[in-house]
Amino acid sequence: MSILPTDRLTIDVSGEYVRNENIVATFASYDFNAPGNGPGADCSQNGFEDAAPLIPGGQCIPTRTEVQDAFGDRSNYDGPLPQIPLTENKQDSYAARAKVEYDLGGATLTYLGGYRRTDQDADLSLPNYVFFEFGNRTETQSHELRVGGETGALTYQGGVFFYREELSLARGLFSPFIAPNGSFINSFTRDATSKSYAGFGQAEYAVTDQVTVVGGLRYTIDRRDGVYGNYGFRFNTGPVAPEGPPPSIIDLKQDNEKLTWLAGVNYKPNLDTLLYAKVSTGYNLAASTASGSMHRKPTPPTKPVRSSASVRSANIPSMPLASTTTTRICRPPSFSIRAWVSGFSMPVPQPSGASRSKAASSLARAISSARRSPI
Repeated sequence: MSILPTDRLTIDVSGEYVRNENIVATFASYDFNAPGNGPGADCSQNGFEDAAPLIPGGQCIPTRTEVQDAFGDRSNYDGPLPQIPLTENKQDSYAARAKVEYDLGGATLTYLGGYRRTDQDADLSLPNYVFFEFGNRTETQSHELRVGGETGALTYQGGVFFYREELSLARGLFSPFIAPNGSFINSFTRDATSKSYAGFGQAEYAVTDQVTVVGGLRYTIDRRDGVYGNYGFRFNTGPVAPEGPPPSIIDLKQDNEKLTWLAGVNYKPNLDTLLYAKVSTGYNLAASTASGSMHRKPTPPTKPVRSSASVRSANIPSMPLASTTTTRICRPPSFSIRAWVSGFSMPVPQPSGASRSKAASSLARAISSARRSPI
């Protein structure tokens, strides 16, 4: 929905709700060695045929078997065993987004915001276990406020950014065959909160009509906390969620701050050609492990990785359905030089057959040239 309160103010808002329900795929087996299920002595029963009738002993292959019919309606299949039924995977996701722009006269003030919450309940049936999920919630939100515009030969933008993510889940691996009521091999909880703050600015200055220089800075602060709990083996509890605090708790914390920058030169000799050189630093993401290594100091990579988005504003009005807790790794500066050439002229068709053939050939060569990859 778009709202225009004044000629200078524009407001765009949107909402979303998604519900998914499905039965998680699981294991099922069929015993061809059971009485009445096999191919028979002459490979003629239950849809089997003898693939090599001239070879003694029979080479039975299933060509017309209807094994799937043995399970009846598979949408209501009870699971691999009576003790391990199939369960539904349910997921509810709510989202809201907003974009507000205000014309300041020579510059534009922009706000981008988004919020998403996802709740999931999915129990996974395995051949001898059930992986129960007692709660799985993800909440993410982002907010950005920036101002950008042009003044003379200068084009600029700058602003601030905030991101928050909260993860909370409780799961357990259950065996119905250990003790009368069944036991949990392990149960655990994972709660994590991530916050990211950033300030950024970028400017491009036209030295001439053909040459521009660009530079930018971004300062990022990350704060991340996690509480990982483990209940361990729970005997004869039945398929119920654990109560009370876990006996083993790991507190995790990660703080990062980094200044990244970008510098480059653009050269456009004509409307169809752009040559540019750029050097930049980056701030790359790396996922932490479920066992809790968030507190470990990351090791910078030895190879440089180009990150052209290191100083751009992070426009994230819509949030992902699910996320993982992450740490950040600093990247060394990188340097790149590239060129892009595009364009072709289209000949005017002539009435004669020879001219039309020549024109088509020229057009084919021009299109082939235009589709070339950048140098």
